[in-house]
Amino acid sequence: PEPFYDPLQFAVEQAHVRGIELHAWFNPYRAKHKDSKSSVTRDHISKRFPHVVKEYDGYLWMDPGEPIAVRQSLAVFLDVVKRYDVDGIHMDDYFYPYRGSEKREFPDEPSYQRYKRSGGRLARNDWRRNNVNQFMAKLYVETKKLKPHVKVGVAPFGIWRPNHPRGIVGLDQYDVLYADAKLWLNQGWLDYFSPQLYWPIEGKQSFTKLLDWWISENTSQRHIWPGMSVGRYIPGDGTLSMEVPNQLAAIRQRPGSTGFIFWPLQSVMLNTTLTDRLKDNEFAQPALIPTSPWLDDEPPAAPMVKLIGRGDGASVEMRPARPSGRSGSDVFLWAVQARIDNAWKLAVVPAHVNQIPTEGASVIAISAIDRTGNASKRVVVQIPGTRGVAPATTPTTTATIP
Repeated sequence: PEPFYDPLQFAVEQAHVRGIELHAWFNPYRAKHKDSKSSVTRDHISKRFPHVVKEYDGYLWMDPGEPIAVRQSLAVFLDVVKRYDVDGIHMDDYFYPYRGSEKREFPDEPSYQRYKRSGGRLARNDWRRNNVNQFMAKLYVETKKLKPHVKVGVAPFGIWRPNHPRGIVGLDQYDVLYADAKLWLNQGWLDYFSPQLYWPIEGKQSFTKLLDWWISENTSQRHIWPGMSVGRYIPGDGTLSMEVPNQLAAIRQRPGSTGFIFWPLQSVMLNTTLTDRLKDNEFAQPALIPTSPWLDDEPPAAPMVKLIGRGDGASVEMRPARPSGRSGSDVFLWAVQARIDNAWKLAVVPAHVNQIPTEGASVIAISAIDRTGNASKRVVVQIPGTRGVAPATTPTTTATIP
């Protein structure tokens, strides 16, 4: 860009200013998209190590059976984790490629024969899956060595294998993409798991049946945040489809699922009957990202809070109690609960904001939220001289400032 700036650095900074996590998104082995308009650079892997890159269905694809390709992909992930303050790294459903229009085997004969000559005994399909499994395990371990609070997420194809659960039909990712996503979830080689459940509740790829099956496989108790298709449920005639609200209700009814991911974002950004419905109902108030206790379960200290002024013109100042020694436990957000007209309302406030108006609240309760979602004890502030009605009870009171 001219004048030069780093787009990812800019995106991370602007997300954090707004109290939003930013997860960097990768396809681990795709080296060049078939619709790419620009040429590759001289130091691109297809130029430096052309023998590890295969042309397949119009794409350039790194061979997951080639150690050089694996090292390259892992190095890119870890370089981003080292150099940027990302909150997570995220993978799509591309490992070995979808077969596309060619209907031919991925051309990895040289790497497979080298494996067999070295004494390997796995059949080709099992060897391919093992290549991906080893990458997933190593990526998780190496990411945590660098920054334990950085989440690792994956959004695999929504069906592991046909008939899992019974009656489900569709692509067999286990034997087509060589992605054993069930194993990754079972082993806990990730922090959140977002199977692409882009189908309706009713049908041969039932959203709820697949969600329940994936929840049952979550033996390591990671986050299950199913991917939801939004664009296909926005009718062109302006009417409201209840498919998305019904899927959100189904997620919220299941204790094993703690969130969701919408796809694609641009469909959510449109002003439609669906977005109106979500803003007025399902998303009437903000929500915090759930904590990840396997990463860090130590809450930050309660914030230092000071009331400035009186009555409806008052404001509350909040600051971290002490500097943090661990990057993951830095204060990332303030959870501000305000009692206004006998109702509690939540605001999620970025950590750089250190003063908020009371705006008619009779009571304000503030918690510090760290990078892994841990919440401090609340500090409760009674606001004297306001029009708001004081509550009979307040959220867990740890301090009262007159």
